[in-house]
Order: sequence, then C-alpha cells, then structure tokens
Amino acid sequence: MKKNFFLVFFTLTAFINPLTSSATESSSFDSTLAFDGEYNAIHEKFAFESKTFVWKDQKIWDGDCGADNLSVVINSNGEGQVKSVTWTKETHSGDYWWWSFEGLDAQNVRLWKTPEHKGPRMDDGHPSPRYHFDYNFNFDSSKYSKTVSIRPWKRC
Repeated sequence: MKKNFFLVFFTLTAFINPLTSSATESSSFDSTLAFDGEYNAIHEKFAFESKTFVWKDQKIWDGDCGADNLSVVINSNGEGQVKSVTWTKETHSGDYWWWSFEGLDAQNVRLWKTPEHKGPRMDDGHPSPRYHFDYNFNFDSSKYSKTVSIRPWKRC
C-alpha cells in the first residue's frame, strides 16, 4: 500500500509541476505595458497559451480613487482576466472604479478593446478599505498572437 501511495504521489507531482510555472512582466505605469515574449506554461491538456501583464507595486490614480496590484491575463482562446485592488480616499457616498483595456500590436495600433467594466461600490474610511475588483472578459482570439502590450483605461 505504501509503494502505491508514493508512486501516485510522485506521478501527480510530476504531472502538476509543469502547469504551475508562469511568466510576468512589470513596468512603470505609463499607459501601456509591453510583453517581453515569455509565455505561461503550455500543457497538452490545454489548447491555449497565456500572456500575463502586471503593474506590480504601482498605484494608479484617478481623482480621489486609487488602484494597485493590477494584472491582466489574456489567453489565446479569446478569454481574459483582470485582477486589481481599488479604494477611494475622500468619498462617503460611494465611488466606482471603471476599467477598460486595449490590446496593442508592436506599432501601438489597437487590435481590440474591452467594454468598460464597473467595479464594486467603494466608501472611504481611516484607513480606506480595499476592494477586490476582479472580472473576466472576451476579445477577438485571432488578435492574440499580435498583442504585445496592454493599455488600461480608467475612470472613477
């Protein structure tokens, strides 16, 4: 019985580990983030590739609203995910952060744009509460391979 347990454990470990590696890119928040050509792990079980764009440890402001820990993942199947944390500094009646993203080619020509997405209602405090703003989106999968940077659009 112990031999079978270890055999299953090592077999599962060997199968799972290739799926856990990923590549990210970080850059100053200047309106776009370029992708350096590294891809998330591809496994035969999945029929798509992924690119991850990360604005790590950068605060993004619009009025009295802030966002940080922004990451955008796009998959070759036309699906994408946004993850971020938002807050407001001075609004008692509620603010909303809005995101939209453009996928750009190497010449900064827009290939696709997501619809604007409204985040959770935010109230201030001392300190200001943080709100997770995560959602999925779709884009034209035929534009995946030419997408080399992401430009965020925001408002509060």
